[in-house]
Amino acid sequence: MLRLSCVAGLMALAVFSPAMAQDAAAPSATELYFADVDRFCLATGGDWGLALAAAEAAGWAPAPEAMVAALVNPDAPEIAMRLSPTTGPDQPQAQLLLSVSPPMDEGGVIVRACAVVAEPQAQIDASTLVELASARLGIEPGRAPYPVWVYSGTGPYVSELDLVMSDSNAMFEAAAERPIFMLTLTRGAPGQANLALLRAGR
Repeated sequence: MLRLSCVAGLMALAVFSPAMAQDAAAPSATELYFADVDRFCLATGGDWGLALAAAEAAGWAPAPEAMVAALVNPDAPEIAMRLSPTTGPDQPQAQLLLSVSPPMDEGGVIVRACAVVAEPQAQIDASTLVELASARLGIEPGRAPYPVWVYSGTGPYVSELDLVMSDSNAMFEAAAERPIFMLTLTRGAPGQANLALLRAGR
């Protein structure tokens, strides 16, 4: 496994007036969160430039430099952060985090990470995230010790789960030849879960 630590339950029914004669389901917090993960990380393949461009187009703003500097570490010397649009100074914001590692082996493989951290008050259902991610990628995750999807390609995706189930160098050896993606799900307190996409390659 990589030497990195990273980072809809019920549909809300919108009731319309009788004049509209229809019901519609509003997206849940989990679905809205996954939509951000999809457009910023999955759809861009974790590419730094594409992810930042997508965030800018969605109105996400650069985080204060002090927030970014506090996250820089030897495993992630390059970091960028964007914050979701806000209507006031006290409104909690979601975060888009991007990082690039130094070379992980002699082959020059580096790991690019793309993660979305939901707003603190958002109730994110981990089980629904697993369903949404599996449907989006078209592959099933490994389950131990946490859900992880390992794949290659640009769609349809090819499962590479066997790489993380074999010896520790198999992923880096494969990543020297083709980009290998790892989508991980982490759980916090009840109602808290996040997805992070790691891309290993040259």
